[in-house]
Amino acid sequence: MSGAARAYYSLIYTIAQDKSGLDVDNDSLLSYAYNYYRQHKDDSLYAKCLYYMGKYYFLNDSTKQSVDLLSEANRVAKEQGDLYTQYLALEKLSKSIKLRSPKESVEFAKKRMMFF
Repeated sequence: MSGAARAYYSLIYTIAQDKSGLDVDNDSLLSYAYNYYRQHKDDSLYAKCLYYMGKYYFLNDSTKQSVDLLSEANRVAKEQGDLYTQYLALEKLSKSIKLRSPKESVEFAKKRMMFF
């Protein structure tokens, strides 16, 4: 498999796990996708990869990494016009920041509400 195909498979497998209700507690596949897409930031899947990596860190109590990745996912998704990923990133970002700063969390929650 080429690098692009392997990264795509890794990310899609992670998304499928998430959609079926399984929390990603092992980042071995996702890390491969993340390393690939970090070098291909113009790819349409870059924001999604950032979101899922941020979610992985959120689930594993790594708040700083989670906030950094989810903030970047929000920014990239907004640039790409990917409202779905932007919504997901803002939702998880508000929860991540809530652990650090409840007042700041409310601001991200308000931004997310703009989607309704």
